[in-house]
Amino acid sequence: MMRRSALLLATAMLASPVGAQGISPGAAIAMGQAALEQGEVAAEAAKNAAKEFEEITAKGQDFPSEAGCLSVLQSAANATRLVVNIMPFSSVQTLEDERGPVLRYRLLLNGEKHVGQVYCQGSKLTGEKAEWVNGSTLSDNSPASTLDAAMGVFALSYLRGDFGSKSTEDGRGAEDKDALSSSLPPESAPPASSGRPLTSGEKDAVRVAVQSCWSAGSLSSEAQRVIVTVGVNMTQSGTPEGGSIRMIGYEGGSEGAARQAFEAARRAILRCGSKGLPLPAESYEQWRSLQFVFTSENMRLK
Repeated sequence: MMRRSALLLATAMLASPVGAQGISPGAAIAMGQAALEQGEVAAEAAKNAAKEFEEITAKGQDFPSEAGCLSVLQSAANATRLVVNIMPFSSVQTLEDERGPVLRYRLLLNGEKHVGQVYCQGSKLTGEKAEWVNGSTLSDNSPASTLDAAMGVFALSYLRGDFGSKSTEDGRGAEDKDALSSSLPPESAPPASSGRPLTSGEKDAVRVAVQSCWSAGSLSSEAQRVIVTVGVNMTQSGTPEGGSIRMIGYEGGSEGAARQAFEAARRAILRCGSKGLPLPAESYEQWRSLQFVFTSENMRLK
């Protein structure tokens, strides 16, 4: 969800008076057409992201430290403000009580109602859903413009290292496709002599664990045709390092569709990997970096 901040930031810049200066009529029309083509995908993605965020926080998401949890909470607050600024009948509030910093939200996304609050219990991100009450709203005690909110999400994601390699994040599709056939970077390639390779049974156990969180049903029809390869670095406890998840490459569909498929795959890895994947501790050097291939029907460990 956080990696969509770059697209949101670009959209906000184009919509602002400063960003619009110097744009020719032809270029403006072309950008407008592109925005319309992506609008349905973006709206549906926001709705699905809200659902998954609520599900994840309801179960609790552990982070290595309280600082890591609070960083994600800050990003969530900025991202929610961004949504509130463009979605009527939605509101957000940030406050601090005995639990510490708290984010409260009341969102109407494509007709679906989402109400709740999110906070950190130490290093665990925790959420509580609530009922939509007609006539109520939340008073935002620190409102921000769409551009400011997008900049906040972008800055926090950048500081956490969420953007991965430059070749993936700067939108160079050719580099993404070249990377699909290349090996992992030298620094992350497992030494051949460190532990035994994963057996087919162990690979299948990991596949089953991650696939239980993978669903392509909410993706656009174009995104469902994409085959996306995702790389991730793992901790010794078998949990994924969120900031390391990156798109190695893709086949089929546009770059926008590939990004949508990648975000869904990223959420599946984080969600089902939060408690640790079934990997043999003695062979950590063999699985400290993994690659997954996701299709609309299934996924596999590469």
